[in-house]
Amino acid sequence: MIHPFREGNGRSIREFIRELAMNCNYIINWSLIEKETLLEATIIAVNKDLQPLKKCILQVIENK
Repeated sequence: MIHPFREGNGRSIREFIRELAMNCNYIINWSLIEKETLLEATIIAVNKDLQPLKKCILQVIENK
């Protein structure tokens, strides 16, 4: 896993996903999921199992 920043990698990824969703007329509400759950899903996704991350994103996405 690449960590381009000394700190703030998770925040950067969440902001990127939020902006991407906004451009597709969706809103991401990160407060709907536990931080630890999202972190675990992200770690699992590195090993090419995207299902936990997909589940997390589906929990926090809302239509505009």
